[in-house]
Amino acid sequence: MRIVEKNSGSDLVTEFVRNKAVERQFHSYFGWSGNNANSFFGLFGRGFKSHMDRRVREEEEYRQAIRAFLELGNDRNRLVHQDFGTFSLEKTSEEIYSHYRQARLFVDSLESCFDEYVQSEVGSASVGVATR
Repeated sequence: MRIVEKNSGSDLVTEFVRNKAVERQFHSYFGWSGNNANSFFGLFGRGFKSHMDRRVREEEEYRQAIRAFLELGNDRNRLVHQDFGTFSLEKTSEEIYSHYRQARLFVDSLESCFDEYVQSEVGSASVGVATR
C-alpha cells in the first residue's frame, strides 16, 4: 500500500489501475442482476458506500438511473453469454435508448460523487489513512 500511496499521482498507478482493475475486472464491479450498486460503492470503502447510500436513499431519480444502468449491463451480459445469434431481447430500441439516457445520470455523476466525498468531513478524515 505504501507504494500506491507514494506513487498515486504518477502514471504507474494510473496504468496499473487501467490495465488490471478496469479493463479486466469491470464485469465484477456490479451485481448485474440486482437493483442497486452497493457492491460497487463498497469497493471504495465503508465511508464512500455510506455517502452514496444517503444519496441513493434521498434521490429517486438517482436510484432509477442506477437500476437502468444495471439493467442494461445485465441485458448485455445475457446477450453475450447466451448465444448472440439466437438470443431474443425483450426490449425495443426505444426502450434501450431510454434506459441509456436514464443511466447516464449515474455514470456521469461518479466523478463528482468521488469529489464530494473526498471534500466532505468523512472523506477528508479517511484520506491519507494508511492501511497495513
